[in-house]
Amino acid sequence: MSDTGVVRIDLALTAGAPPKVTGTTVIGTAYPWKADKTALVLAPTGLALGANGTLDVADTQTSSISAIPNATTRTAALTAAATQITSGGGRNAPLGMVVAPYGSVIVVNGNDGNATEVSRPVPRSRTRRS
Repeated sequence: MSDTGVVRIDLALTAGAPPKVTGTTVIGTAYPWKADKTALVLAPTGLALGANGTLDVADTQTSSISAIPNATTRTAALTAAATQITSGGGRNAPLGMVVAPYGSVIVVNGNDGNATEVSRPVPRSRTRRS
């Protein structure tokens, strides 16, 4: 077993021309992976980018979901463990995912085909009341 990362690929788009890679940035690290006869590879497989710039990553091997904030502008990588928002529970080798219009993430499991919803925690106000 080894670790892999999540890489943002920056592209230049020009009408009538193929996309051109202008840069790459590692934004997530320490995601485990391993070769598997039936699945080819067990590793991060599902990605979903929310409107707020958070990239959710489904990790098939650990049955976990992590969230990388500011994925479109981030210049430093975060580890999978530091960004994990859920593990186990209804997740069973998650593969695909999508961000719902209200911000939750819908995840489809590879082992049983079930879909589960991962709700976002509601941020608490940081202002003190007197």
